[in-house]
Amino acid sequence: MSDPPEQRGPFLEPAHPADAHRFAHDAMACTWGIHILGHERDYAEQAARAAFAEIDRLEQELSRFVETSDIARINVLSTGERLCIGPDAFDCIELAQRMHDETSGAFDITVGARLASGQRTSQRYPAIPPASDQTPHAENKNPPRSEHNSRTPNLKSQISNRKIPNHQVSNHQVSNHRISNCQFSNQANPAPAGGQILHLDRRTHSVAVSVAGLVVDLGGIGKGYAIDRAAETLREWSIDTALIHSGQSTLLALGSPRGAIGSSASGASSVSSRRSGWEIAIRDPDDHARVLGTVWLRDRALSGSGIAIHGRHIIDPRTSRTAASPRGAWALAESAAVSDALSTAFMVLLPDEVDNFCRGRAGVGALLLLGSRRGRALRRYGDVAELGDFPVS
Repeated sequence: MSDPPEQRGPFLEPAHPADAHRFAHDAMACTWGIHILGHERDYAEQAARAAFAEIDRLEQELSRFVETSDIARINVLSTGERLCIGPDAFDCIELAQRMHDETSGAFDITVGARLASGQRTSQRYPAIPPASDQTPHAENKNPPRSEHNSRTPNLKSQISNRKIPNHQVSNHQVSNHRISNCQFSNQANPAPAGGQILHLDRRTHSVAVSVAGLVVDLGGIGKGYAIDRAAETLREWSIDTALIHSGQSTLLALGSPRGAIGSSASGASSVSSRRSGWEIAIRDPDDHARVLGTVWLRDRALSGSGIAIHGRHIIDPRTSRTAASPRGAWALAESAAVSDALSTAFMVLLPDEVDNFCRGRAGVGALLLLGSRRGRALRRYGDVAELGDFPVS
């Protein structure tokens, strides 16, 4: 763990108070950052190390590129075969399935099942028996406890309160691979997805598959899930003012820096409490040297997706066809896992669909950059009171 390098992320750039302690760590094929206020540096560093250790542990459970992970084991299941998995993988998949249902299939961790037969080049690993209760635990240094030992707001129905032990597993480096040399089926009737493919049983904490050659990939939600869990760790260390980001594409803000009040375009101080928080500059997905505008983030998460990450030919999981995507999409939510999934879904949903989704959902907001370089428009949907001025040309 070290001070973060002076590098810019693809869409989001945190602005840091001068007295914030900044720490960086490489995991899940990107550089994570944690910024902590209100504590001595030595204490803040211990808390950051504990949060990064949680992220490392989750990588071993959730990455399909780690041979011993639950996700890699799911991806080699035969049709009808059932596998017991750990609470983290189970909870993350369960949340992903709910996001699939709520977005009408626009978010889908089983999109790999739509790959045309014979066109997929993913490696198959041998199935590994589930860990037993006798699996040795890694060394666990208990942090000081506090009354702030609750999960991220509104996550109680999304993530269970059970935690998996820190199993000792081999330390595989996660490569930044994507599914390559693939062609999506262009059939009129899309392949089954979500709950039609993955069948969860909460009573036994197990999963079964109904499609051979399944590819489950948590890339659109796993980092957000890990951010939420890292935030829990910081709360256990009595840290309530912090910013956590996964390569700056998803952020979660805890509390607000002291005296951090947003300003309007004219420079006047805003009196709105919704304009207080961690100042986040949103980058232009067409020109990363340009900033579109500012968000003041407090006790909420923000995720961004765009053509620089997903490419210019984005597949709609609902149809397996190329989607008419915006230049960029950003999602606000009270959970980093939810915002992570929504920013991905908003890249394939039509603007009216995004509008309908955000209506009536407290704490959920969206920002879409529409059009082409010749003529662009920025549209806001839902709860976006934290957004500042976004002049677009």
